[in-house]
Amino acid sequence: MLLALLLSGCTVGEPDVSPTPRRELAVRPEPVVTTAAAAPPASSAPAAPTAPGPSASAGTGPRPQGATATAAPPVSRPEPVAAPAGEGPYRAVGTVTDPGRDHGTQGPAYADVVGVLLEDDGTRLRATVRMGGAVPLRTATAEVLGVGVDLYDRSGEFESDYQLFADGGDDGWFAYLSTPEGFVRYPGRFQIIGDQLVFTVPWSAVGGRRDGWTKAFADWARDGGGTVGGNATANDRAPLAGTVGYQLG
Repeated sequence: MLLALLLSGCTVGEPDVSPTPRRELAVRPEPVVTTAAAAPPASSAPAAPTAPGPSASAGTGPRPQGATATAAPPVSRPEPVAAPAGEGPYRAVGTVTDPGRDHGTQGPAYADVVGVLLEDDGTRLRATVRMGGAVPLRTATAEVLGVGVDLYDRSGEFESDYQLFADGGDDGWFAYLSTPEGFVRYPGRFQIIGDQLVFTVPWSAVGGRRDGWTKAFADWARDGGGTVGGNATANDRAPLAGTVGYQLG
């Protein structure tokens, strides 16, 4: 689903379904409680084929410039995070891998998607997006970053059926859920843990617990304030084309 990084204003009394990502429908990142205990490992996700059809479009910026000439680092997989009381255990049901440093030459490392992990605990979907660098809780002034996970009922669809989306700026982060009816009140949790963004929602909020297809994206932009060559953009798609299946088994 096509998402703009600019958010509309909101007024009191507006409905809980909106064609635009209003901030009163969003949630802020939860505080991360660090412990000495290591996060429980997740089982390996089943192999999933890549769909040959077209992929969903996301973001409004221009396509990225050519990748850097340096060799890309090994592909990284997101690390499972510890589930709070009442959740889990989670089981991996799908993964997306993506080469590092393929988001263009202008964007920071934290605008580069390097992996996605989808997990299931029988009731909830947890989608973890790993970036190429630690994600700032607030970006620099005039800098915005949008990161999303698209969910499809079928392969080859042009637009996703549901989308988990987070918008970050110099005033912090906001997480949204887009549905076939529009943007609705985000029903779960959102966390930023180092280089990872973690979305957790009930399966019922994304059409029910069933197999599907997914892809992720990141769109970054910096306003140069009118200076010549001051504006900069970067974007990344994981995978670059098509979608990847996930299976609940």
